[in-house]
Amino acid sequence: DHLCRNRSCVNPSHLEAVTQLENIRRAFEHHEPRLECPLHGDRLMRNRSRGIRCVECERDRSRRYAQRRKAAGPVACPICGAERPEKTVVRHARLKHGATITVADAREAVA
Repeated sequence: DHLCRNRSCVNPSHLEAVTQLENIRRAFEHHEPRLECPLHGDRLMRNRSRGIRCVECERDRSRRYAQRRKAAGPVACPICGAERPEKTVVRHARLKHGATITVADAREAVA
């Protein structure tokens, strides 16, 4: 078991020989769930697939993502020139034209 819980530590005096079961038990004892948001204080935390966030942090993240997507604008398919959202241009080229492209290819076609 690594006693100082610092993953990058290589000091041999911080190690203790224990069974795997004991090591796992200690790891669970060490971790305490974070119940309040460091930015918004005493807010309800939610466990999402993208990590634990409070409702406000999740809303902020979602809002920033939507703004980035909107600012990026549509990208033209390099084969037919159809304008599509950046997220779907690769799928469009594969399904409609049987072509394998990347988003970078689509951006280069516009430039």
